[in-house]
Amino acid sequence: MRLQPYFVRMKFPLVRLQLNLVRIKKLYPTEKGKNIYPLLKREHDYSNAVALKGLSETEVESLFHLLASKKKCRKRLGIRQKRE
Repeated sequence: MRLQPYFVRMKFPLVRLQLNLVRIKKLYPTEKGKNIYPLLKREHDYSNAVALKGLSETEVESLFHLLASKKKCRKRLGIRQKRE
């Protein structure tokens, strides 16, 4: 049985989602997604550089571990992030 790709229902889909019977989800970028990826990557890198400006390497590493610990704790407690 051949499965048809399911397109994510968005106003401007950037990825398509492939579903099968065992619920393995695979994402494949669309042409629009491939075209916009460099812009999104550049924005991401710039945002990180601005956010971490002025911090030493040890402070950045410490911040990373604190955020990872917070994420693990929230996941364990079943707390979801609020969307605004």
